[in-house]
Amino acid sequence: MQEFDSSDICLPITDVNLVLSWKCDGKCWIHKHDVVPIKHRSTYKNVGSVLEIRSKNDVYSEYKVCSDLLPKTVFCHDFKGGYLEDRFCNGSPNIDTYRFFNWAAIDLFIYFSHKLVTIPPQGWLNAGHTHGVPVLGTLITEWHEGEAIWRGILTDIEKTNLFSQKLAEICAHYKFDGYLLNVENVIPKDFVPRLVQFVGLLKAHLDLYCARRTWLIWYDSVTTDGTLDWQNKLCPLNKPFFDACDGIFLNYVWKPADLQESLREAGARVHDVFVGVDVWGRNCYQDGGFNVDKALAVLRTLNMSVAIFAPGWTFETLPADEDFLTRETSFWRRLSSYHYVHGPAQLPFHSDFCQGISFNKTTGLPLYNLGTQQVQPTLLGCSTDLTVADSCISLYLQDGLERNGACLRVSAGHDAHAALFHRVFVCDFSGPTDTVSTLLITLAVKSLDSDPASKFRIYFVLEDRISIEGKKAVSMKKRPKAYRASKDFGSLLVNGSLIDFTAEKQTIQTKIKVFPDEMGAVSPSAWCHVKFLVELNPGAALTEILLLPDQKGSVLWGQLSIETSTVPVNQQL
Repeated sequence: MQEFDSSDICLPITDVNLVLSWKCDGKCWIHKHDVVPIKHRSTYKNVGSVLEIRSKNDVYSEYKVCSDLLPKTVFCHDFKGGYLEDRFCNGSPNIDTYRFFNWAAIDLFIYFSHKLVTIPPQGWLNAGHTHGVPVLGTLITEWHEGEAIWRGILTDIEKTNLFSQKLAEICAHYKFDGYLLNVENVIPKDFVPRLVQFVGLLKAHLDLYCARRTWLIWYDSVTTDGTLDWQNKLCPLNKPFFDACDGIFLNYVWKPADLQESLREAGARVHDVFVGVDVWGRNCYQDGGFNVDKALAVLRTLNMSVAIFAPGWTFETLPADEDFLTRETSFWRRLSSYHYVHGPAQLPFHSDFCQGISFNKTTGLPLYNLGTQQVQPTLLGCSTDLTVADSCISLYLQDGLERNGACLRVSAGHDAHAALFHRVFVCDFSGPTDTVSTLLITLAVKSLDSDPASKFRIYFVLEDRISIEGKKAVSMKKRPKAYRASKDFGSLLVNGSLIDFTAEKQTIQTKIKVFPDEMGAVSPSAWCHVKFLVELNPGAALTEILLLPDQKGSVLWGQLSIETSTVPVNQQL
């Protein structure tokens, strides 16, 4: 049996006295294992449903919208109590466990357990932060034990202050981004004002000790009269807690009429009301599961935010004859019409598409480690049909540039979406506003099939950025004539017989150069590295990366790297 050093294991804090006496002792995992700082992501969102594009002109049919003007999506992890294979900082050989990779649609991630102080494991922190998503822990108290904890904390104002301070110190030390605060027990009515005060105090301490953007979300549980009574709406019985923090996570047993009252109570803070949707469907509107999209449709019609609870349901209920990736992708694709997706915006950018599971190329040994997850595409696959296993863009576990399990398979698939352009990434890789700049883009691809006609067609969308409401709202002005992709814009045959990258210089107003000599000898058994230089006009940005899956064969995509370059486009590398 494998032995683990305790300093390599992420664990919660289960005793209130351990919280009150907490101090950094130099023995915890954070001293050996880095937490990735939150990466920058686009300040606008795309409509998530615009993933397949029937013609190049459709790329320009949707305007991007400033993130602050749109409802949010919270992912609340609740998987078998938490702290399973994900607790090991060095990873686990057991890859048969849940992982999440559809980060583009997520605004906040909450790691949830029923322990007193849930500290997110390093793997989840790194996976979320890599995608620009804040990762929250949980402070939860329940039933009689919880009531006793709060009696002890709220009786003494100094202890109230100390408890708040220590929670903030823990958050700062482990580099997570705040808490879900869930008080699921009775509070003596005389102590309720002190509890409301505690919420505001914790928010202030988080801001002070973390010295970065933090989040404190109140769960709809105990009310202002001290009773444990889930309201399933924002109302006077829970609004004082909402007013003291960054938002409220409503319980999931709501009715459509409850949403209207929440809207009235929230006023301008409507997007800070996260309406709970339980994927397990416990007394939930439309019963959860693969009907979650129906609940989300109602919320988005009202321009409301959502908190999706326990989406690990896709793994926990996985039938023996179904594939997890197919089931997970199908679940999130059903929701895509109601999501607004972000993309990466920080250079340099690199991804080999690893989801957190891989196989050592030398030994073949498996490894589950979410801390190794790389930036994921906006959404995998081309189908919501559970019977379709061979989708157009999928994870490929049998190969990879540096490790098996870290590449994508691009193929036509076997469904009605096969002939469509697929939006692989929305992004915001911008140049300076006052001068021309250059991006160096590197791809690693190879043919999976022996068919020499297999194609890898990639399309880069360039747009001009303009301000429409000062600094509060940013849109991307569409330039369909200036930046319309030509027939072969970005077309690449991976067998080395042809690289066709045209740029219609009379209309595109930019320079793009590909270096075919970088490919070297290409065969189905060798990776082909191709480099592009893309010139950005002042104020322009690379905003989308599209693929057109080939109708004949399959291509593996093992790397995408983007960085600024000092080499002008009119010069060789």
